[in-house]
Amino acid sequence: MARGRKPVSAIDQRKPRATLRVSDAEFEKLCAAAELTHSLGLGVNAGHGLTYLNLPRMTTLPHLHEVNIGHNIVARAVLVGLERAVKEMLHILELAG
Repeated sequence: MARGRKPVSAIDQRKPRATLRVSDAEFEKLCAAAELTHSLGLGVNAGHGLTYLNLPRMTTLPHLHEVNIGHNIVARAVLVGLERAVKEMLHILELAG
């Protein structure tokens, strides 16, 4: 990364991890990127940074094909067990439709 440049992220990393959500401005950028990606004939996938809190909104990205959520499930599993952590994540995905 070039010196002095901040990494581009859909998540405001200044907030405590437990409350990470996608801001409206960042979500609009992600939607535009998804539209461009799709128009170029590429698949739209989301991962790295998805959490139980931001996943419902992220599943509304246009042309979304796949999400990768492993890290957050494993982190949650430390507290509640793997079976419950996976069931909770699947429930969120089912609600998102």
